[in-house]
Amino acid sequence: MKFAVALLFALAILPSVAAAQARNETYNWLRYAVGTQPLNFLHAGHVRKNCEPIGQIRMVLPVPPQNGKVEAIQKADFVEFGNKGAFRKCSERRTPGITVIYRATEGYRGSDRFSFQLVYSDGSTRRYNVDMTIY
Repeated sequence: MKFAVALLFALAILPSVAAAQARNETYNWLRYAVGTQPLNFLHAGHVRKNCEPIGQIRMVLPVPPQNGKVEAIQKADFVEFGNKGAFRKCSERRTPGITVIYRATEGYRGSDRFSFQLVYSDGSTRRYNVDMTIY
């Protein structure tokens, strides 16, 4: 009986744990830059289904670059929400959010590695681990 109750409890709690973990995603990127030309990584926005913005997004640098600079600019721009689902119409308008930009140190050629993390107003996160090659 105790086993059945424990199993039912585990089955009830697992979907909510999985949903919470799915919102905290990690991406591994390989990117290239030429000299000190700024490289725009992404523009991220957080919206409701009616495309109204939800709070601000903040960026943290758990692992900063050794041979460049990463900055976040708050502005309105286009976010790619995909062409399917409830948010597809939001891709057609500028959304307030954060644009993440990398710029290599003047005269540097070689590799760089860093991680940035976007923290959304609901506490969810997306982490980006980036391996750069600068020409």
